[in-house]
Amino acid sequence: MDLDLLVEEISVGMQQKIEILKALYKGAELLILDEPTSVLTPQESQELFKMLTELNKKGTTVIFISHKLKEVMQISDSISVLRDGKLIATVKKSETTPHELSRLMVGREIITQYNKAETKTGEEILILDAITLEDHHNQHRHLLKNVSFKVGQGEIVGIAGVDENGQKELAEIISGLRKPTSGKISMFGKDVTHCTTRQLIEMGMSYIPADRRNQGLVLDFKISENAILETHYQKPFTKGFSLQRKVIDKFANELIQEYDVRTPSVNVPVKNLSGGNQQKVIVGREFLKKNHFLLVMQPTWGLDVGAIEYVHKKLLEAREKGVTILLISTDLEEVRKLSDRILVIYEGEIAGEVDSSTEIEEIGLLMAGSHKP
Repeated sequence: MDLDLLVEEISVGMQQKIEILKALYKGAELLILDEPTSVLTPQESQELFKMLTELNKKGTTVIFISHKLKEVMQISDSISVLRDGKLIATVKKSETTPHELSRLMVGREIITQYNKAETKTGEEILILDAITLEDHHNQHRHLLKNVSFKVGQGEIVGIAGVDENGQKELAEIISGLRKPTSGKISMFGKDVTHCTTRQLIEMGMSYIPADRRNQGLVLDFKISENAILETHYQKPFTKGFSLQRKVIDKFANELIQEYDVRTPSVNVPVKNLSGGNQQKVIVGREFLKKNHFLLVMQPTWGLDVGAIEYVHKKLLEAREKGVTILLISTDLEEVRKLSDRILVIYEGEIAGEVDSSTEIEEIGLLMAGSHKP
């Protein structure tokens, strides 16, 4: 970790690592960890669990909050399940299973393994050719280095890696928010290296960013206004120079109903929603546009297992309809479940390409930069 950086300048993931280190260093008697492994490799997660086990043996009480049921089963002595703000059950680890915990969390049976339909990959929709991005603070350091890959129509390509290895910069370059130092991007057969984000959206791109509060939403706007952020100037939401409020509210209500956004009204400022419900607003907005290329970054961050299942189902449905999907996620299980191919990114470079059936340990070594396929 670069100790000279300001905390406000680093990613949410790196901030989370600092919190973990700080808590461990203090030797706290009560340690509360909220989704602590979302930014760690499988190997790093296991190291954290070893530390927690040692602390526990020395008398530290640990509350471990996570939607990753395998981790909950590994680390816990007893498990409490919350749903809609209520305590549903408290069970001993030895007396339950991940499947039973899923059912308690959502109130119904959850599908955890997906049977992906066979799809024939079509023409190449997204092509990156030697994309390089220099760090403007240090021109001798590259945030991305010679990144090249292709994504075909009807294909889900996953980008796996520990947070802060170039994923954010890669997504911003593909979505037009940032320009590469060198290299070329083609989308739908056209050179889009210097296109604006609006031009890309109008060509058929949808983008779900990782930073929902700063890039995905305008927090002071209503839910209805956030539902049309990128299409507010288009019909049927605008007629002449006037926003069509009834049409907008109807669209927002449909989004709320379909994506189970917990809110009393479309007029509630989106900043008043929980993080998970804010994410549902973004996911619903981008999926309902029915575009041809979907750039998705951390799509299920903060969602419960029921909402995660729904988003995964929507991604697979889009794939079957021929939508091209680039999925960037630090959740390795998510990437493995959904992707047709997985590219592993490490320190701004593609460390390797693997099949989705590749063992987690092998992918974890690539993520840590210590193994080449």
